[in-house]
Order: sequence, then structure tokens, then C-alpha cells
Amino acid sequence: MTQIGDPGIAETIAYYHHGLTDWLPDGCDQIGQGSQRTVYADYAGEVVYKVGDDGANRREVRTLTDLRERGVAHAPAATVHAVTITDPYDGDRDVTVVTMPYLPDDGSVPGPYPLLEGAADLNPHGNVHAHGGQLWLIDAGGL
Repeated sequence: MTQIGDPGIAETIAYYHHGLTDWLPDGCDQIGQGSQRTVYADYAGEVVYKVGDDGANRREVRTLTDLRERGVAHAPAATVHAVTITDPYDGDRDVTVVTMPYLPDDGSVPGPYPLLEGAADLNPHGNVHAHGGQLWLIDAGGL
């Protein structure tokens, strides 16, 4: 299985997300935030990094992997990076960072977009993007 993203960037973003550094890697920006996770884009690497609820992160990768194994075309590859961050006040903490291809909606498929298998939260339509002439499920973290 191919690893998506850079473990060093995942670690730096995890530190930033938890307020343990005040800078993101060059070319990275926060691009979204939901109730459970925050999304950062690495534009040069064309990868998104999702930090937040561990259960949502692991569920998302498991869901996308299961869909891909069944041949579902709308499920992008994803990787869970396990990161240990050191907080000077709270000690070491294990967090997960999900990485997947950056698939911004380019309007290449006319809307409205359908619900896609694997979209299991309160914003299922917002979790579908058209990119490169195909619909993609960009969030399968669930509720």
C-alpha cells in the first residue's frame, strides 16, 4: 500500500494543531474545520492532512480502504500517520493525522452531487467534490 503524505509534515502539523508551535510548513495552510477535525493543505505535495478526533481519523481510513478494495472509484487513497507529540505541560501524547490527495472541487462534474457510499455524517453533500472529471468522497470520518 502506498503511503500518502510526508510523516515529517504530518508531525509538524500535529504540533501546530495542538498549539505547540506557531508555524506551519512552507506551502501549507488550514483550509477547513469541522466539528471533529481540522484540515490543512500542502499545496506543493497536493496532500491534505486531517488532525483531530482519533476515532474519526481511523474510521475514515478504514472506510476508504474498504471502498477501494471493493472497487469503488470515488474513494481516494488515505494513510493514518501515528504521531507522538511532546507537550511540555502534559507530556507525550499520541495523535493521528490522516493524509489523502488534495482534491479541490474544480466543477468538472455538473451538480448537484449525489450522496456517495461512505459519506456518513451530517454534511454528506459537502463531502463530495468533483475533481478531474470524477466525483470523490473527501470526508468519510462519520459522525
